[in-house]
Amino acid sequence: YPFSSKTEWQFASWLSNSGLSMAAIDGILSLDIIKSRPLSFRTARALCRLIEMLPSGPRWKFRSVETESPTKRGLQVFYRDAIECLQHLVHLPSNNGQIEFVPKKIYSAADRMQRVYTE
Repeated sequence: YPFSSKTEWQFASWLSNSGLSMAAIDGILSLDIIKSRPLSFRTARALCRLIEMLPSGPRWKFRSVETESPTKRGLQVFYRDAIECLQHLVHLPSNNGQIEFVPKKIYSAADRMQRVYTE
């Protein structure tokens, strides 16, 4: 969601990260070989609307920090809330069943003679 397939998502991702102008993206989307594909978008503007529908992660926050010595400009620290980041990661559909909260023992062979230690 909102793209109809993984292939369409990959193509949309490439287009949006390519640095191409909206006119250039419209030019690519008007090619006959691309028109023959069943895409959810036919213009750069429609692609942007679909991208805006994607869920976003936790927002960046900032805090002004006072220093002991004077500076020309105020110092700002940008950060994301760690709890919000973890909540976002846990609730992503792509991580469903991928995150384990309980440690488990992994062995290198069926005889269970040698443990494998990893992250």
